Amino acid sequence: MPSRRAFAAAVASAGLAGLSGCLWRTGLFRDTPTVYVNNYDDDDHEVALSVVAADGAEAYRDTVTMPADTRYERGGPTLTVGRYTVTGTLDGDLVDEYRMAPLDTPVWGTRLPDLIVEVDGELGRFAVLGAGGRP
Repeated sequence: MPSRRAFAAAVASAGLAGLSGCLWRTGLFRDTPTVYVNNYDDDDHEVALSVVAADGAEAYRDTVTMPADTRYERGGPTLTVGRYTVTGTLDGDLVDEYRMAPLDTPVWGTRLPDLIVEVDGELGRFAVLGAGGRP
């Protein structure tokens, strides 16, 4: 039979684990999602990406000129873990939007998804989306 201390520690650990999924709302956690831009087209393209916080403040803006058939990868912005709207613009006119929300994962904890921008990929002419996994 476990001791009272062991039982209390187990109960406290379970309570903290249950709360950890909500702690991102405190604004104490920061994360740096990776930004991937994949241009599968035979032409060069300009891709603009902006990240706007739920309060309307712009947290990140970047424009990349993508040569034909190339992949771009870099560390993105360091953001407070929260909800964001990610807007991508292809060549100044085609726009797609992704609503980014925190992910709660057992291995990595609460974090933001990586951002993926696809040009002429399997998802159509232009798509902005998030990826949930990290190695």
